[in-house]
Amino acid sequence: MNPQIIQIANAFHIGAAVLGLPSTVALIFYAIFRLRLWMTPATPASAPMKNPDAILMIILGMAKGFGAIANGIGAAGKVIFGWIAIIASAAILLATCLFFTARGLLDHQTWARGMAALLMIALLLV
Repeated sequence: MNPQIIQIANAFHIGAAVLGLPSTVALIFYAIFRLRLWMTPATPASAPMKNPDAILMIILGMAKGFGAIANGIGAAGKVIFGWIAIIASAAILLATCLFFTARGLLDHQTWARGMAALLMIALLLV
């Protein structure tokens, strides 16, 4: 067997592990996040105060302001976490391609050589 093919196959295996493992962890965290979000009950609306005092109204206004800021940060975090999950899904797909290409190279499959060439050309274009 050609030693260069073994080195390339090993590089593809390492690339698959480097891409696949963190992406899998990220998707597991995203799945746990979505499950907890789905299982959390909705928060009840706040009841109006019976005897509004000026200081209580100031505190209530400040709490609503901080709550609005926290809700905005939370919404931005959800969007960013969603994009991380999408990127992790694409990385897992690429890691799977790398893994099976490495296996095909070690088994002397013709399709694996073509796939390795395409993956290397894509890497050079980047």
